[in-house]
Amino acid sequence: MALEQQRETGLGDFVFFGGPFDDYRERLGDRFYTFKAALNLWLQRGGTTIVETGTMRGPIEGWRGDGCSTLLFGEFLSHHGGHLWSCDLDPDAIANSRSVTRKYAAHISYINGNSIEFLAGFDRPIDLLYLDSFDSPRSGDASIPQLHNLQELETALPCVSERGIILLDDNWYPNGGKTRRSKERLMAEGWVCLLDSQQTLWIRE
Repeated sequence: MALEQQRETGLGDFVFFGGPFDDYRERLGDRFYTFKAALNLWLQRGGTTIVETGTMRGPIEGWRGDGCSTLLFGEFLSHHGGHLWSCDLDPDAIANSRSVTRKYAAHISYINGNSIEFLAGFDRPIDLLYLDSFDSPRSGDASIPQLHNLQELETALPCVSERGIILLDDNWYPNGGKTRRSKERLMAEGWVCLLDSQQTLWIRE
């Protein structure tokens, strides 16, 4: 990216240590580095679209548990441009998230419905795909959320742009969380895992 473009997008302010995004460090906890790396890549690769499944559900105070991704993405896009599509099956979650993110409404479209159906009908390239729908138990059988996560991934993959980024949440549970089968699929497809902790972050080789 040319220096002038970096100045226009505020890339240096975002990427470098001590920039405004570092204010999220304490709130995001273990998600901080994967979110920052994903958005860093999105900026440097000229991203314009973010798609998430599983919209923000809890209050703003619930950063560590919920992640508050919709609010995070909305604020980020208000500074750097681009648009977020956020899908959730729960109308109460949509209503809560829409209220909390109202100042960023120009950058967010909400879809109340089945995430797989939404992804199947999505008609533009996805530059950052964030999958966080269907809660996974921390122990025991996680096969149902794992299958759902895999189905979302397989449905969305044809739309992920050539320089697209994939970020999956609830990854580090002892039972593999909801990401185990999706990670196996990404590896088989030649994707590269950059970071793997509470979230797992992937790009094409």
